Amino acid sequence: MSFRWFGVALAALAACGAVEGQTTSAPVTPAPPVVQAAPTGQVAPVPTSPVVPVAPLAAVARFPLNKDGLMIRRQVEAGQPFTVAGPRGVVLGRQDGTFEAWILPVKLLSQFTIEAEVEGYTVPIDLNAASAEIEVRPDHTTITYSHIAFTVRQTMFAPESTSDGTGAVVLFEVDSVRPMDLTFRFRPEMRPMWPEPDKGTPSVEWVREPVPPPVRPGDAAPPVPPSSSSGGPGFYVLHTDFPDLAGAVAIPGAQPGILAPYQERPQVHPVELKLHFDPKRDAGKYFPLLMAVAQTTPTATSAALEAK
Repeated sequence: MSFRWFGVALAALAACGAVEGQTTSAPVTPAPPVVQAAPTGQVAPVPTSPVVPVAPLAAVARFPLNKDGLMIRRQVEAGQPFTVAGPRGVVLGRQDGTFEAWILPVKLLSQFTIEAEVEGYTVPIDLNAASAEIEVRPDHTTITYSHIAFTVRQTMFAPESTSDGTGAVVLFEVDSVRPMDLTFRFRPEMRPMWPEPDKGTPSVEWVREPVPPPVRPGDAAPPVPPSSSSGGPGFYVLHTDFPDLAGAVAIPGAQPGILAPYQERPQVHPVELKLHFDPKRDAGKYFPLLMAVAQTTPTATSAALEAK
């Protein structure tokens, strides 16, 4: 997964006014290569496009959110609903932080929950049971999970304008004095709105981000190794029974959960994203949950979703 998908998400946040003082600028178009005339009797060299390495996804430095306008802040009532809606994406859930996400007109995932394990604390912690406060503003909603060892904030946006196939973004902000592991679980759905027919139960593929080997000064740039469906940072692709519908879900730096081999007997395993948080390295950062849907055969491949 390239930074292009992440850049689209950040641009969408700025477009909806959720980022305080954030502005966007027009992309810079590189100048075309200059072709010099070849001497008589020689063939002019054919210009080649430079090889641009694909940068892996990474957490983004914390930025101030817009605090203008109306605001409702209250203690969480776990069974009560919340809605974050935009023209291209919707996040629907309960105030304990569980939710389902739509990239309209497709329900991408549901039953999204979070569990934490803190270094030196042997009991896994259900973050949804630790939800303490909800803050609702016109352009974003934040749910705060509070524990004696950490605080996690879940901020949800549904920008008015995004690129095709995207529509909702969730940011996770972690404050902890100890290293901790966060496990995000969800149920893949890939269900179009009625009256479209059901596309079947999606299968899950983990696409590992390619990591180029280091280059010593003076060496030629090595080829980028292909992605593979194995452990390591990457993203999930949600495949359906139809070649024109697929989805993608990612959190920068997250590892996959259980990846059952194809020949294993049918079992139901939770789809998990496992993220390790080190306060020395990761303090002051946002970890976005990025989601995309493709609804044409050329764009519904793993390679096309990776290019987003």
